[in-house]
Amino acid sequence: MGTSADSNSSVNQHVNSFVIPFVLISIIMLTSQILSLILTMNSALTNIHTQKVQMQTLNLKSSLREPMVDKQTSNIQQLITKVQSASDDIAYIVVEDATGTVIAGTDSKLTKESQPPDALVKLTEDSLIKTANGMESVGVVQQKNDIIGFVRLGISNEQLLDTIHQTELYTIMGGIGTLLIGALTYRLFVERILSSIWPRP
Repeated sequence: MGTSADSNSSVNQHVNSFVIPFVLISIIMLTSQILSLILTMNSALTNIHTQKVQMQTLNLKSSLREPMVDKQTSNIQQLITKVQSASDDIAYIVVEDATGTVIAGTDSKLTKESQPPDALVKLTEDSLIKTANGMESVGVVQQKNDIIGFVRLGISNEQLLDTIHQTELYTIMGGIGTLLIGALTYRLFVERILSSIWPRP
């Protein structure tokens, strides 16, 4: 009985001497890979989000061009209301003429505020501006190379952040699961090898 117990103890000690370093090294490597993967995915998701916003701005500019030329304020209001209701990311839309005067908007507070002309009039191309809750996409509406107005899309980052957090959580859980399975498999493999070297009586 004593010999058997000593043999089992010796095997377990040797198994642990192999498994513990393997687990520690695996944790370091896996943590590094997970962090790298998370950063890469976050960057990719942010880029996709930005491209989506730019496309929304471009499409809206194209749709607004004709009613802005004809000064169809009611049609402009209906159009931007419809566009915002169809997107979870858009917090507000404000349309301004070439002087920076608000002519339509989905946010009553922003619509009533007087927008300083210099804030937009100096723009000659579309731009993205970071805000406290996300970003504002400003589109320059042109007709035959003449600037006829601007459209401002307030974009919320809430949905993007939710997606990023879910992706991070799933990645970490997957990494932990992979580590546990790998450690268990490695332990069984080492134990089997060492058992053949130190056979139990």
